[in-house]
Amino acid sequence: FPSHDKLAGRRMGYTPEGKLKTIESFNSDGENTAIKYFSRDGKIVDDLNFEGGSNSFTLHFSNGKTRGKIKISDRRRDGLEEYYFPNGKLKSQQTFISGNAQGKNTEWDFDGKLVEVKNYCMNELDGKYLGYENGKISVTDDYVLGNNKGIYREYHPNGKLYRQINVESGNRQGSSDYFAPDSTWMYSAKIS
Repeated sequence: FPSHDKLAGRRMGYTPEGKLKTIESFNSDGENTAIKYFSRDGKIVDDLNFEGGSNSFTLHFSNGKTRGKIKISDRRRDGLEEYYFPNGKLKSQQTFISGNAQGKNTEWDFDGKLVEVKNYCMNELDGKYLGYENGKISVTDDYVLGNNKGIYREYHPNGKLYRQINVESGNRQGSSDYFAPDSTWMYSAKIS
């Protein structure tokens, strides 16, 4: 509804067939504070919130379940970002600060089992990387501000160490040690 030549309240948009397409919300200053987009079958597709200087976006699958939650501030990703599978289970979580990935990034598979955990510092991998297979650790690796550094390890399906490799600045160095599923050392292979 117009208020002092400004929109205030809600405005609805419809398809040529008369089905609800959008709902826009406006504050008393005429600023657009939210928009909801609907599919042809009436389910919310996207839910955007523009209040308080930041923009929150909720994306939806065609079944109406949440596909993702994103926050934007000053045209950059800012805050916790989450994505979901169509079954409603969490797919990934990552925090952003001024457009840069910061802190822990976690990803899960469709059944809710961990796939990987990474850490970021200002958009660079930093700290321990953990890779999972069937919910069990399969790979560990270390990063320092984007540089692969430390000991890369792979694990047998039973969780016991399979091999370890020394890594410096992304390059394998020294030797690789290989282990049997019972953790018995088998052999070393020199890396040249």
